[in-house]
Amino acid sequence: MSSLNKIILVGTVDSEPQQRVTNSGDAFATFTLIVERPERQDGAPAGQDAIDVVAWREVADRTQGLSAGQMVMVDGRVVTRTTESEDGRKQYFTEVDAKFIRNLSVSVSGGDASGLPVFDPNASGLETKESASLEESEFDFGGADKPLADESIEEEVPF
Repeated sequence: MSSLNKIILVGTVDSEPQQRVTNSGDAFATFTLIVERPERQDGAPAGQDAIDVVAWREVADRTQGLSAGQMVMVDGRVVTRTTESEDGRKQYFTEVDAKFIRNLSVSVSGGDASGLPVFDPNASGLETKESASLEESEFDFGGADKPLADESIEEEVPF
């Protein structure tokens, strides 16, 4: 049986990410993500979860623009690590190893004629190659405007 370790969270940054470097020179950043928990159908109250997030290398570099209160999406995996305290007791830590972080906070610049705020998609400061807009010329539609030849149309099967 195979397994899957993937998590996607949307929440607010609790405090500015702490940027550090390991002894081997790898950059990493840590921060806490506050995720709302809605009221359950059985009446259990709404609440919040504070989830520790760790980002490494290039992903850590993209956390530099984040500050407390900004809404972000974190895509990663759950990691549990164990350390031993000075008195010999084991300590367990569960955190999210972020593979992708996207700033979801909107930048409001004035408004349109209706008075609604205008979303600035370039305001995130965390744009990556994957999230950058693509030019139409980068797509090869392979002659989608050409009609299909009669021999390529299959007979319709009734349901």
